[in-house]
Amino acid sequence: MSSDANLLALPYEVREQIFQQYFKLDRGYFYDGDSEKLVTAEGQPIDLSLMYTCRSIADDTKHIPLSVNTITFSTVYREDWRERAGGLGFVTPEMYSQISLKFPQSMPNIRKYLTAHLEFLEEADLQYPRWFQKSRAISSSLIGWYGDILGYTRLRYFSGNGGATRSSISGAIAHTLRLLVEKHPAEFAERIDKALPGWSDSHSPDEFLDLPFDPWAIPSLSEVVAAADQLQAHQLWEYLESWHHVEEDKTVGNRYRQKLYFSAAAVAIRFLNQLPKPRRLQIRNIIINEDRLAVGSSEGHVLGLIPFCKENSKLHVEQHVNLWRNLLLRMEIPHIEGAIKLAELGRDDEYDHKLSLYRASSALASWGFHAMEVMGEGMPAGTFSFVLDGDPDLNLSSDLFDTLVHPTVAWLKAYNECSSRGLFPQPCQDIFYFTTATYLQGIKPLLGGTSFLQTNFNAGQPWDYKKLAETRQDLPFSAWKGKYYQTGPMLDVSSPALDLVKVKLEFVKQKRKSDYLHSSLNLCRREKKRLRRVRRRWACIETEAEDNTEEGQRMRTLFGDVHKVPPCMTRFEKRRYRKERRAQKAAAGASHQTQEDLTDIEDMETSIFGDFFEPRTGLWWW
Repeated sequence: MSSDANLLALPYEVREQIFQQYFKLDRGYFYDGDSEKLVTAEGQPIDLSLMYTCRSIADDTKHIPLSVNTITFSTVYREDWRERAGGLGFVTPEMYSQISLKFPQSMPNIRKYLTAHLEFLEEADLQYPRWFQKSRAISSSLIGWYGDILGYTRLRYFSGNGGATRSSISGAIAHTLRLLVEKHPAEFAERIDKALPGWSDSHSPDEFLDLPFDPWAIPSLSEVVAAADQLQAHQLWEYLESWHHVEEDKTVGNRYRQKLYFSAAAVAIRFLNQLPKPRRLQIRNIIINEDRLAVGSSEGHVLGLIPFCKENSKLHVEQHVNLWRNLLLRMEIPHIEGAIKLAELGRDDEYDHKLSLYRASSALASWGFHAMEVMGEGMPAGTFSFVLDGDPDLNLSSDLFDTLVHPTVAWLKAYNECSSRGLFPQPCQDIFYFTTATYLQGIKPLLGGTSFLQTNFNAGQPWDYKKLAETRQDLPFSAWKGKYYQTGPMLDVSSPALDLVKVKLEFVKQKRKSDYLHSSLNLCRREKKRLRRVRRRWACIETEAEDNTEEGQRMRTLFGDVHKVPPCMTRFEKRRYRKERRAQKAAAGASHQTQEDLTDIEDMETSIFGDFFEPRTGLWWW
């Protein structure tokens, strides 16, 4: 019997366990937004060298790395992606029924809003005809209409039954617009021309409906440019490119502009779409770490993962939402002017470090509705879970629930209890920022009402609302209303682990005067080097062209006369040449593998893992 150990001689079940232990990392894989590849938790390339031992091991292990490692996606900020991040009278009862079939949850809100809006139009037109003629022209734009109906956190828009979310209302709007195109194409085209003059001359109404991107899309720059041109959104484009200054003299001082993050769900959807289906089916666990506030109503972006969960029944998605840098910050993030004050003076006003009751409560209820919406929109059972993340201060997160959430819930439940006893002469449905029933429905999941929602901190114990109702039933209605609308209590968000001002400044990019002057100088130097390289290449072309050719004339027009020097390789060209040479040597040494195997492995490396270091030979595989 031979004493030499042979891995391939072991049973497949044993080999598989060995391979799984070899490829499994303690914290799994992480998506690197800059390289758009998977890396280790430390940001290092992933070691897949075992796959290159032989063809048999490659066949046995090619499915293991993605199946045994959890993949974590976080929000991504990239300066070169900034531009990507930036970018009713005809509704009939028949349309109501069609919309209701497709979006039953949103229908009460939409019907109520449209009814109130039309009543307001009639009354205002009669009472203030001259003023309202101007107001109607302004508010009739499509942008104004979208802004109104999407403002669901306002009192009258969130008061419908069921608590429709932003994503469901957006879907209902899109469906409504398509019905309008079918029923009233001429009138719809006229409305578009009012908002976008000249649209109907070269486009159809259907093309207008196809313009918007999915809420979770990360479009290419060319797609954003094309959409901005068609929507005539040139001012928005200029705003995204602009820097804001401290001093009136824009030639001195620091410059600022907002950082725009893409959501972790959007990044994950983009990555999964780039993978071939066999690779996607290998993935078992994904963590969507929404650690920062992102663009595009990121609460509903996880809905874009539902098709992947249906495609792969073994896939489990766990969404983490940071309480301080995402959920609560949506109501507290300052405008750029306030952010400049925070950056320059360290303060904007006396409430810089404080959170108000109604803002925190509304943000929590909104995320609660969106988390529940995921299951209602077709997410397979057992494939989704939600974690409310209290990092970096778990104790302060517990204080938030004890100070703001539980008292609010208790007062609202106590009001319902008193109202059910007939203690108020006329039950009011819209007495709070959210209606009582709707708010409680949204906040319930975050207080332990469902099995797939949890927190990583102690959420505390609910107050006894029945006892509160007994002791406070004699209070007038104004006192109950004041319990919610009061500006206090305010929670001071300032601890050794968490400073709310510093968190707000994480969403502001600063460029100091010395930095942008130095960058301008470097840009000038880089441009000169680029110009020299272009001149050398044109000189090579000229040696092969006649003096009177169009190409030679174009060169002289652009650059003037240049020396006819022999071509030289740039640093990038040399690096690429060395890589090609190493690739040829590696391919020659792996002749025992078929071309199909090499193509399969190379596809996984380049599209998923990128470059990784092979310790045996010291070569970088690609």
